[in-house]
Amino acid sequence: MNGGPINLSSYTMLVADDNAHFRWLMRSFLNSLGVGSILEAANGADAIQILHNSVVDVALVDISMEPINGLWFVQMYKNDPDIKNKNMMCLLVTGNATPENIQTALKAGVNDVISKPLSAKTLDERLKRHLARYPGRS
Repeated sequence: MNGGPINLSSYTMLVADDNAHFRWLMRSFLNSLGVGSILEAANGADAIQILHNSVVDVALVDISMEPINGLWFVQMYKNDPDIKNKNMMCLLVTGNATPENIQTALKAGVNDVISKPLSAKTLDERLKRHLARYPGRS
């Protein structure tokens, strides 16, 4: 990006979390930040299916889901030849951001780990920080 203000209206984001209330909260935050398109999945398996059919710029994924957790999701999308955007950014969201979990997630290839509970301000800052380095859709 050119270093100017980041307009979130051109981005598609996926929220994958098994908690419906948290998905609603994230959708509310993303809407308030002006995100153009928001997709939702109740688990990692559904999120992978969405990636087969849609081009997503950023995935916000819960680390603790069944049957496919956030770390498995990351491995699956990075190795799946049918995923529409290989440059997609992935931010894991967790209520258990221990140093070990953060290190494991970063080694798996996520861009960042965000601790629950989070605010719209924190989400905005993290998204814009990472999108400033986003290479765009592949």
